[in-house]
Amino acid sequence: MYDAGLGEEDAEMHIGQLQEALLRNVRFLSAIGLHTKGMTVEESKKMFVKRGFQNEGNAEQQAERGTTIRLT
Repeated sequence: MYDAGLGEEDAEMHIGQLQEALLRNVRFLSAIGLHTKGMTVEESKKMFVKRGFQNEGNAEQQAERGTTIRLT
């Protein structure tokens, strides 16, 4: 979106977009780890803290989120 001109010249918006993209990438890695690689929820939480720069509470929430199956 930033590259397409949204928030043009607004560094704070660009950083926010990068942070959200990073969080999506860590969620993806966590999901793969939890569902196919034997990753524990605690290991996932640590990854959200270290790689996703999330605080402990949000990291725990994100790691637990990866264990929920949605049937919609």
